[in-house]
Amino acid sequence: MLTRDAVSRDKEGRICLTLKGTKTIQFGQRQLRLYVPKMPPGDPICPATILQLYMAVTGDRPAGEALFGYWTEGGPGKTQQWKHLTHRVLVKGIKDLIKAIGEDPTKFAGHSLRRGGATFAFSEAGLHQITIKALGDWVSDAFLAYCEVQDTLRVAGAQAMALAAQQSRTTGTASRRPLL
Repeated sequence: MLTRDAVSRDKEGRICLTLKGTKTIQFGQRQLRLYVPKMPPGDPICPATILQLYMAVTGDRPAGEALFGYWTEGGPGKTQQWKHLTHRVLVKGIKDLIKAIGEDPTKFAGHSLRRGGATFAFSEAGLHQITIKALGDWVSDAFLAYCEVQDTLRVAGAQAMALAAQQSRTTGTASRRPLL
């Protein structure tokens, strides 16, 4: 479980999450440090801004408590209770939202987030495979199965090859630097 005290800032002021247990860290053999990306000021989907706002709104929670949680609804004779967000509750919430927009929720699972992240990092962000492996904390190369090639990557690859062919023809030698 990710706790509130896992959130910190490094010496440059970047927000970091320190994970002590993950799918690949099951016995406390190491810690994983992830940096929360910052987008331009005012961007409504900036992860760093959203996390800062969330931390401010839930600031009364103890440091060792779950970072992400929610209040249960209090009804007649019941009091609200803070519960940590579990994988099961998160996946159910995502499936409910998928159903609400008219899609089939059975086509999605919690693992879809990991696969989608790897695909986006590879095809849309153009990240190197080593970077994707590090961000996802994959021990093996199994993540490569998730790197679905989108048309944007094919277009970029074709353009890079055309540029290299043009350089080779005009200079007599092809560039030795990687283009993607």
